[in-house]
Amino acid sequence: MRNIPKQVDSVQQEHRKALMLTYSALLFAFFCMGIISFFAYRTIKTMTHISSELTNSAVSIKQEITAANLLFIEIFHKTSSRDLNDVWKIMESSKKRADLLANVEGGLGINAEIDAFRKIMLECYKERENEEGAGARSQQYRKNYTLLIERLDGVEEGLKALTASKMVVFQRLYIALFANVAFLFAFLVYAFHKYSGQRRLAERNLSYAKNSLNTILNSIDSIVVSVDKDKSVTMWNEAARKYTKIPLEQAFARNVLDLLPLLQDYRAVIDKVYHSHNPVELYRERVMVDNKQRVYDMSFNYTQGLDNVVITVEDMTAQEVKDEQLRQSQKLNVVSNLISGLAHSFNNAIGAITGTISMMKFSLKDKGSSAADVRESIEVIESSAEKAEVMVQQLLSLTADEPPEKRPVDLNFIVRHLMKICENTIDKSIELDAELYSVKALVMADPRQMEQILLGLCDNAAYAMTNLPPHRADEVMTLTVAVDHVCPDSEYKRKQPLATAGAYWTVSVTDTGIGMDNETVSKIFDPFFTTREHATGLGLAVIHDMVERHDGYIEVKSKIDLGTIVTVYLPEYTGDAGESPDEIEPDYSEQIPLGEGLVMVVDDEEVMRTTASNILKKLGYDTVTAKDGEEAVGIFKEKHDEIALTLLDLSMPKLSGKEAYEEMRKIDSSLKVLIVSGLASEDRINEVISLGANGFIKKPYGMIELARDVKTAITGR
Repeated sequence: MRNIPKQVDSVQQEHRKALMLTYSALLFAFFCMGIISFFAYRTIKTMTHISSELTNSAVSIKQEITAANLLFIEIFHKTSSRDLNDVWKIMESSKKRADLLANVEGGLGINAEIDAFRKIMLECYKERENEEGAGARSQQYRKNYTLLIERLDGVEEGLKALTASKMVVFQRLYIALFANVAFLFAFLVYAFHKYSGQRRLAERNLSYAKNSLNTILNSIDSIVVSVDKDKSVTMWNEAARKYTKIPLEQAFARNVLDLLPLLQDYRAVIDKVYHSHNPVELYRERVMVDNKQRVYDMSFNYTQGLDNVVITVEDMTAQEVKDEQLRQSQKLNVVSNLISGLAHSFNNAIGAITGTISMMKFSLKDKGSSAADVRESIEVIESSAEKAEVMVQQLLSLTADEPPEKRPVDLNFIVRHLMKICENTIDKSIELDAELYSVKALVMADPRQMEQILLGLCDNAAYAMTNLPPHRADEVMTLTVAVDHVCPDSEYKRKQPLATAGAYWTVSVTDTGIGMDNETVSKIFDPFFTTREHATGLGLAVIHDMVERHDGYIEVKSKIDLGTIVTVYLPEYTGDAGESPDEIEPDYSEQIPLGEGLVMVVDDEEVMRTTASNILKKLGYDTVTAKDGEEAVGIFKEKHDEIALTLLDLSMPKLSGKEAYEEMRKIDSSLKVLIVSGLASEDRINEVISLGANGFIKKPYGMIELARDVKTAITGR
């Protein structure tokens, strides 16, 4: 059981919401209280400033203006020995105090009035010798003085009013603070009441969930047990009781490994789940129970609330038997379809070969064939044999676990060689175009597999262009194979996660055929999916697997009635700093190395012995043949001093290739042997090579391959 019952989980979510709401309300309330306290402090501070410093300043200004006025009158009437500078000092003091009032809200500044009073005072002083002017100025002077005193009285009243307004603000802040505390108290009462109610609801739901959980656990057929960190049982369902015949009362607190021996091998899994809290799912586990193999699905889950590991064991033995029967039935259907497709394809290839051979026999009998006719017939046979070889390689590739034999390969050479094959195998009405790159397109690849990949893509492209709808029947079809170089940027890599290398060489096969819709494109690499009649549906599946084995990937773009572009991406090979182009360039020359010496051909099939002997004779070698391992050992015993190399098939009657090799080594330990087999993945090949064989050549082989491998095995070069 992976989850807590739904009702309990819902209540826990409500609890979490209530707690989060409470914490949020408290935080908000304290935030508001902080803001209110801050403004209250500012208000009190302002009130103190107004009531003390500013009011005192206003009073002091009034006193200083009065003192300045009296002193000026004495100076004006020349009843005092002091001069006007003493008056200015008093006025300057008043001006400084007035600056404090200038920034007070409500327009309480009196700087302008003081300046005006000072100005008229100066004018009066200048006109004191002029009786007519002095009288007018004196009257204006008294008027300004009276206005200044009245203005100072107004400032005092304004300060009192401002203090009163701040007091109102303070009272309102106090009320807001009280309201905030009251709200907080009311909310806490509400939250506590709600939390208490939810707790009671949770207790009821837990009780209900426990009963429901027990009912559910006891109603299922799977074994469900819960264990603590010591693997002691804390929960035991009815299926476990039926399986072990042990009731819960007796199973409780006992070690689960003693009660369920089938879990003995999973002790470490239980410990891992308990400490890591990560679940473990095991499917189709095969366990020996009472000397019989049973199949189980197991799951191990940690439960946070209980601090336990819940173990579920489901017996899948009967289901596994049914599944195996179904798989066998499906395999038979697949094999039937596969054989049908292969039979048709092989019949086509064999029919072309046998028909051409019959025609050649007839022509030779009547001596009516020219060298050109013979050459054309041979090309047909060679083309058909290559197609049959490709089909065999596809079948072998489906089961091959071996990595490709990679070496530096120039894709330009591969495409050139591919074009030669296509010229002889693809419909003559299709135009071929190869777009090679200006420099070597080097990748680490298996050359044979690269040819197989591109040949398969070209074959599909040709098929798409030979089955056109009637309205396109007169169009000229073109098959283009192009080599290009790309460096994926970050945006491309984001869209294509398979593009992990810094640079790629690409080979694209473009046709102007019938095209495909998106649904078909999404399925073309699925095994046995095909849109062609009498096809196996293996070609593109094998190609996709081969490209992946080369650390590459494939992109397909297609539109109905426009054609298809299949692009193969392969990581660029840069090579070591010391390598020269000659050391990494693959050899695709058609020069056939000749040789001399006696070669023994050992094969249980006469056609292979004859073919190999004829090829070797044309290469300059003498041959002797043996139809099985026993005959080969006998011939080797007589002629081992003359035999330069033995071409040894592995699968033969009487003595196998390995057994024959071991017997021949007893006669001459310095013998040279080239192993031959049609299955490159056989362990026997590696075993014989590890014993000292000089190499391996895979059936079917051509003249060039046989010539090079024989020459290498004999000379070691």
